[in-house]
This record gives sequence, structure tokens and C-alpha cells, in this order.
Amino acid sequence: MLKFLQLHTFYHQYIAELYRSNPGLVFESFNDQTAAALKDGYGAVHMFTPYLNAMGYRAQVIFGNCIYSQAKWLEEHHAALSNNRNWLHDIVRMQIETFQPDILYASDSVTFDSRFFDSVAFRPKLIMGWRGATVPSQTDWSSFDLILSHLTVFRERALLLGAKASEFFTPGFPVGFAGNVQDEPQRYDVVFTGQYSNEHRERNALLLALATEAEKNHGFSLGLFLYAPEETLPPLLQKYNQGARWGLDMYRALRAGKIVINAEADFAGGEGGNMRLFEATGVGSFLLTQHQHNIDSYFKPGVEIETFRDENEMIAKIHYYLMHEEERKAINLRGHDRCKKEYAIEKRVQELDALVKGMLEKKNNYAGGAKHARAGSIDASGSAAGQTHSDLPHLIKGDKTAVRAILRSPLTGSSDLRLIRTIRTNEIISRYRLQFNIDVSKYISCPEISLYECSSTGYRFFYPFGMEGDSCFYQQLEKQPWYYADWKWEHESACRYLQPGHKVLEIGCAKGAFLEEIRSRSAHGTGLELNQHAIDAAKAKHLNVYCESIDAHALAHSREYDLVCAFQVIEHFSCIRTFLESALALLKPHGRLIISVPNHRSFMGTDPWNILDMPPHHMGHWDEESLKCLDKCFNLQLLKIVNEPLQASHYDYYADMLRKAFPADTDLQQAILTYAKNQPDMIKGFTSVAVFEKTEAGTTPILMSPAGTFSKKPLPDLLSGSAPVRSDYKESVLAVKSSHWSEALKLLTEELNRNPDHPQAGLLLTFIQSPNTGSLPHPRSKPGSKALIHKQDNLNEPRHPALLNLGCGAHWNPLWVNVDFKSNHPNVIAHDLNRSIPFSDDSFDAVYHSHLLEHLPKNRAPVFITECYRVLKPDGILRVVVPDLEQIARWYLLLLEKALQGDPQAMERYEWIMLEMFDQMIRNRSGGEMLSYWRRNPMPAESFVIERMGAEVQGMLHRLRRQPVNSNSSSLENRSSEQIDRFRLSGEIHQWMYDRYSLGKLLGEAGFSEIKVCRADESQIPCFNDFHLDQLPDGAVRKPDSLFMEARKPRA
Repeated sequence: MLKFLQLHTFYHQYIAELYRSNPGLVFESFNDQTAAALKDGYGAVHMFTPYLNAMGYRAQVIFGNCIYSQAKWLEEHHAALSNNRNWLHDIVRMQIETFQPDILYASDSVTFDSRFFDSVAFRPKLIMGWRGATVPSQTDWSSFDLILSHLTVFRERALLLGAKASEFFTPGFPVGFAGNVQDEPQRYDVVFTGQYSNEHRERNALLLALATEAEKNHGFSLGLFLYAPEETLPPLLQKYNQGARWGLDMYRALRAGKIVINAEADFAGGEGGNMRLFEATGVGSFLLTQHQHNIDSYFKPGVEIETFRDENEMIAKIHYYLMHEEERKAINLRGHDRCKKEYAIEKRVQELDALVKGMLEKKNNYAGGAKHARAGSIDASGSAAGQTHSDLPHLIKGDKTAVRAILRSPLTGSSDLRLIRTIRTNEIISRYRLQFNIDVSKYISCPEISLYECSSTGYRFFYPFGMEGDSCFYQQLEKQPWYYADWKWEHESACRYLQPGHKVLEIGCAKGAFLEEIRSRSAHGTGLELNQHAIDAAKAKHLNVYCESIDAHALAHSREYDLVCAFQVIEHFSCIRTFLESALALLKPHGRLIISVPNHRSFMGTDPWNILDMPPHHMGHWDEESLKCLDKCFNLQLLKIVNEPLQASHYDYYADMLRKAFPADTDLQQAILTYAKNQPDMIKGFTSVAVFEKTEAGTTPILMSPAGTFSKKPLPDLLSGSAPVRSDYKESVLAVKSSHWSEALKLLTEELNRNPDHPQAGLLLTFIQSPNTGSLPHPRSKPGSKALIHKQDNLNEPRHPALLNLGCGAHWNPLWVNVDFKSNHPNVIAHDLNRSIPFSDDSFDAVYHSHLLEHLPKNRAPVFITECYRVLKPDGILRVVVPDLEQIARWYLLLLEKALQGDPQAMERYEWIMLEMFDQMIRNRSGGEMLSYWRRNPMPAESFVIERMGAEVQGMLHRLRRQPVNSNSSSLENRSSEQIDRFRLSGEIHQWMYDRYSLGKLLGEAGFSEIKVCRADESQIPCFNDFHLDQLPDGAVRKPDSLFMEARKPRA
């Protein structure tokens, strides 16, 4: 039986929604959590494992970035992580090594590319992947036997990124899901579900045209279900957006439209075949899709679906098919039948099975079963269809024109390349062995390599990629006493940019000589190094050094460093874009990047057989011109380039070069050498240093002189400091202080009139959105263009709708502004609510907090409620939820009376109600006596506890009972009073309790009116129940033991 493992990832928003809708799911087993996600239907067109099991495979799917199910897997396998920094890859690595699949299928082949698979101890017989979305330039597929895609651009790209083969493939529609949504009423004339992003610019324009038409008197009803940050949507799309839908809810949304609109992403290259073709026809909806040249290979236009070529045709066909219902339904039915017949997932799985077995048979027949070698990556796309990576050695050997057809510059992606030279591999191997006694044959497997030059930049690189040396190679070079110099000329150049307190990263820090200098200058240095011998030497000096790649370090230390240095490093890498993009990610805004490289235009570069200037040591050649081009390729501004003068340590090398250049004229040799020693600055030495400053993406000074003035007035006097000047595509944004609103308007008018040829002419100038807008015509703008200034009173204005959830924990809604003491999600703002609420006066229509107030000290509660009052707009609603002291007290008195009468049930319940009343106020350890009570099995009065605490507690009880009980009583008894005090201030403790009188009094004293107790399912906040904050989707109350109270801020 073949073992098949599928690796998949979800959008983080979907994971949050899945577990928010199923509160007890987090406590279920790994298999049950996986089954729940499969049943929910999100990504169902990609989920093959349930069907493969029915075909005789032993198949398993892993949702690699679902932290809840992955944590459960760790728990069930008694496994632990050494650290949490790379938990996603670390856990999946353990799962692969445990399951040991024959076939590994990465439906997210970017998160799990070859760099990950090369780190896994177990090697499957077959590694396959799928890609139907953007492929980052640093992706490496050299470990993949096969990449599947419905788009030609990605199948060709797969070969260039190292995959051995690529094949056309489409996922399939799970027909069973159609039956689950057949009863969904068609509430909209037109529906669209999907993303609104920069990768869908053409589609974005179509959606705006849809909304514009829907606004007209004779328009149509429109339902948009867009996955996008609300603030990125134009106001008209916000009006129609119902929010993202996932899984079965997405299929219901598709079914709810009489017409479903579809358009491809910009990267599709004019091809159709996205998943919405099958999802829309699969649920039985009429599909109106953007015409692509291959669309009739999927469905017949006008027969099974309908197409449009532009927005006018799209609008016209919408109106036509809304008026011709019978014709629409007939096409709809035929499309649905075609989908079930040809694109059902069962049929796709049969094709996948054939591909798998064919690939396995091919591999079994391959002589010798040669060890897989990494091939590196190419930042490019475009290859002859059907060509496989295994053809490349032949092409390199015999047909350089064919190689040129598919090769791209790793720096720019350009195909404008010039072949400089080819070098026989056996010559390189013999020279390394002769000079350094190092065998490099394992790094270079083809008969010859080529040196190419990128015409637009002058950067030279060796091909094939992936010939870099490893740690073992550099440990052997380390035996040369000169290889790891304690101090380099470029170190002195970098020190000019060091300031006390700076955080500095050195990439390739060797034994830490520069890190020692950083420390001596009262700055904070960190080093990255792959040679373990060098790391050990650096750590012996108590330096902070990691054995870690730069891209891995960037994931955990984004925007952390003032200065990033790479001294003689980038020439060692093929994937130069990955390196530089990671370096940029590590830098703070306006941080400095310092790069030094061997200058191949120096005297040393004239030596064609400098073996260290070749793979596996150097993978690229740089000079001043190629360094200058980096600010065109990245968000960098070049500040300075400096060339090293001839150093005394290089005199012998220079003299040797003179002997080769003038073999018969020793006098001339000596004269030049003497001149060089006396005038070292006149000789271009070995190294060039470039200093760059990081610029923010798209940053453009708007009407701003080099002196930092805005119409001769200092820019900071006009701008709000926390809003940087920036330019986003066709919109430029500037934040203006309210106190300078009139002045800024006047000055901008003068600037526009005085400087009509300014680079920003014709752009839309926006000064942070707000209701008050002044309009200015631009004297030289294009027809219909305008310049706008938007007044902004405070940078912390909330987005619409103005709803604020404080102390939200894991219960938040993306349509609200969510704040908590700590943030575990981008939708949650971290802020200490003990101090303030970080928004301006009169900002919100509603403020909500649940089970937060009782955790604040009693003397802080009035201050906090006053803050809630301040940020509410007049007539705004405050909703407060707290444990209900009155309800607890009434239960206590009732149960006390019945327990005294000998009622056994009351005796059990009495024990719990006493814990509910006191434990969370007096406990000295996390969980307190409640935790011990919950662990009891059977637990006394279990149904009563669940009734009091809510359905969410059931999953927690299930989890607790399966955990081993650790006895920590001795350690608890030995805790110091300081430790106990620290725990009691941690936030778990209830600092006070409230009933309807005390809470109402607190609200009244803060100035609120119309104070009233309400039920969990009633609120004056519009559509409150739709947010599922106090009620679960099934209508159950989340915390039944609560007091729900609302109050209104009076109008002035």
C-alpha cells in the first residue's frame, strides 16, 4: 500500500474563523480537527486524500500552518520543539519523518519548497507540488520530481526553478458539496467571491464597474464577498462587500447569485482555468467569466457558460441574462452537467493516481537511482513546453542557444544576457585540488559551466545555479591562514556609520572581528555564519552569533536592525534576490546596508584563472556599475561607493600580475610596482564598498525640496509625524496637522501653480481620508484628474464601521477595531488598557468589552469607563459584559438552603458555586481550585457547570481529562511571596465583582444614560448578533453566567 502525504496551508483568517465557529474544536484530536476542516469544505477542490484512501492508498493531509491541530499532533506524539521560531517547518518535518510517505504532495509548494525538503531526514520516493498562484523569486523546486499547474506560465517556471518535470493538471469539484447548498435562495442578481488585491488589478477594475452599474436606477442587486482589508477597498466596493466567505459558506454565496462573475488574476497570462470555473458551475450557478483564449477547452461559451471580453460586454450580458431567465437556466444546467461529468474530484483523483504511478515507474526504471542534487533557482519564467530539467545538462553541453532561451538574470530576471566564457569542470576541480587540496567535484556535476553577464547591470554570474560550497568547503578553506582575516579594509569604512546603541547585523561574520569592534563602540552586534568552526571561535569571545541563513533570520527579526553589513558575502550566492530582499526586510526604515565585494574590474579581476573567483567559491562577479544598479532593482538609495587602495598585503599578487602582463620588461614591472606602492590610491584595489539606505516601497517626496521644505516651510511643521510621505501606485498620501489645514491648502495651491511639471503632476494627492475635503484643480493635469487634500484630525481615526472591541482575546470580528493587552493576530492591536484607550474623542459608534472590567482594580474601573465614554460618539452605545455577582449570590443562597436539607444534587452544585464566587479572586496559581475541579472524572455537577460556563467549556473539559496530571504541589508551596504577587498582577485574577446596581451606578457616574440590563441576544448595536461575540453561530450564549448591560452616551 502506497503512503501518500499532502501538505496544505490555509489563509490565517480562515483558520481563525473555523475555530471561532467551532469553539470546542481546539480541544479535539489531531484527526478530528483535520476531519472538521475537510468537512467544512474550504479548499475542497484540492483535497485528494479522502478519495485516495478509497483507491487503496494510505493517505493523510496535514494543514501545516494550523497551529491548533499541529499543537495537538505534538501533544499526541509526546514531541516538543526546541524553540517556536520555525514551528511550522519543524512540526511538518517531524510529521514527514514519522509518516514516511512514498509520495509527498505539496499543494503549497512555496511554503514547502526544496529548501525545506532538503532539511528533512526522510526522502520520499516521489515529491510533487501544485502551484496556481504567484511564485516568489527565491522559490527553489530542485527537489521536486513533478510540478502540476493549470497555467503554462507556472509549468514553464517550474522547470526554471529546478523541477524535473511539469504537467497540466486541474483540481476537481467535490460534487457532494453541491447538495449541501441546493436550497440556498438566490438573493442577488450578481455575485462575486474572491480576493481584491494587487495581483488582480484588471479584475478589481471589473468589480468597480459592477458596483457602479449596480448603483444605477435600473441596475441590479450585487453581492460581493471579498477577501481584502476593508481599508484597501474603494468606498463603493465597501458598500457592497459582505466580507470573505470560506468553505460551505463560500459555496452558499456562489449559489445565492443568479449570475456568478469570474475573472483571472493578472499573472495568468491570458489563460483561464481557475477554481471558480468549477466551483460556480459545480453548485449549479450561471457563470459569466472573462474570455480567455483557452476557455473553450473547459466549457463551451454560450452553451455551458458565458464569457465577456471587457466591462461593457460584461454589463450588457448581465442585463441580457437577467431578462432571459429560461436561456440563463438552460446554460446553467448544461454547465453544471459538464462539471459533474468531467471535473468531479473523483475523476481528477484517477488522473492523479495515473500520474503518480507513471512517475514511480519511470523512477524505478531509471538506471542507478542517482542521488538527487540541488539545482538552485532562477528568478524567471519562460521555457519550451514539455521540456524537463533533466534535459539541462545536455543543453549546457551542446546547445547553448537553447539554454539562453530559458535563462534569466538572477538579479533582474532579464533575458538580455551575454555569454562571457565557458569553463571545463575538470579544469576547475583539478585547480582546487592542486592549490587547496579540496575536492569540489560534488558541487559541480555538469561537464562545463558558463559565465554570463546581465547586459542591463553588468552583473556576471555562473550557470548552472546551485554550485555553492557548503560549511565543509569553507572549513577546508579555513586552513589557509589568510582566509579569515581579523580585520578588513572595509570594516573601517563601515565603522563611520556606527553609532552607540545601534543594532547591527553582520552576515558572514566569520570569527567575529567586526562584531568585537561593534561592541567596543557601544553598539549591539549580531552575526550570521554557516561555518561551525568560525561560530565556535566567535562564541568563545562571547559574541552573539547564529548558524542561520539570512532568509530564516529575516522571518523572526523583520525591521530590527539599523545597519546590515555583508563583507565579501554576496558573491558567494546564486539566489542574489533572496539574499538582498532578506537583508532589506531586516533593516529598519532608512537603515543602512553596507556591501563589500571583490571588484572584478580591479587588477585581481584580470586573472582569468583566479580559482577562488569561480564556483563553488564565487557564484557572481561584481564591480562599481553593477553595485550602482542595485538601487534600481530594490528599495535602496545609493549613498556612496568606495574602492580599496592597493594594500601592502597585495603587493606580491600585484607584482605577479605585472610579470604576466609584461613578461619581457622587468624594468617596467618594477617601475609600475614602485609607483603603485607610492600612490596606492591610484590603483583600484581588491575590494569595492557600497553604502545604501533603505527606502520604503513606493516612497516619493511630494512637492518637497531636498532641504525638506514644503513651499519653504519646514515639512514637519505641517505633517503629522506618524504618517510618512508615501506613494501607492496612482495615489499619494500625506497627513496634514489640523492646525495647519488652511495653510497647507494654500501652500499646495501655490506649489501646484508654481511647479506644474513636478513629477507628481496628475497624481491624486490625498491627505488621509476624512469627511472634510477641499478640491484643487491642477493647471497641467490630464482631463478628469484632480488634486485633493483630505483633512485629518487624528491619525488614530477608526475605519468605518466604527465599532470597538476592548480586551477581545480570541473573540474578535474583522469588522471591528479589536484591542487587547497582547496581540496574537494582525487584526488585534496590542495596548495597555490600564493606561488609556488609544483613540481620539468621539471616534466610535459602539464600544464593547466582555469579562474585562472585573480584571481591573476597583479604583481603575471609573477611569476605564470614562475612557470608553470619551471615545464614543454622542449617541453611541457601550455594551459591558461581566460575571453576574447577583446571579451567583442567588444560586449560593438557594443551594445553601437545599444542601442543609440534605439534597445530594444541591450539595454537588454548592461546591461549584463557591468556587465560582471566590476562586478567581483568591487563587495564587494559574487555574486555581477550578482547574483541579475540572480535572475530576467524573466531575460533580457537570451539567450544571456547563450550563453556568457555556458550551465552550465542554471542549476544555475534554482536553483536560486527556492530559496527564502533574503534581506541582511542592513547587507551589515553595513559591516566594514575590512570585505569588507577580501572578496576582498577571491579569488572571478578578479584582472586583459587579451586579446590576453597582455596574449601573458606575456607568451613570461616568455620564451615561439609558442604562439597562439586556439579554445576550438583544442589543441596541445594529446587527450585533451577526458578529457572534456574545452568541455562538448556533445561538448558544457564550458566557451564560454573565450580566449584560448597555448604556448610551448622551448627545451634547
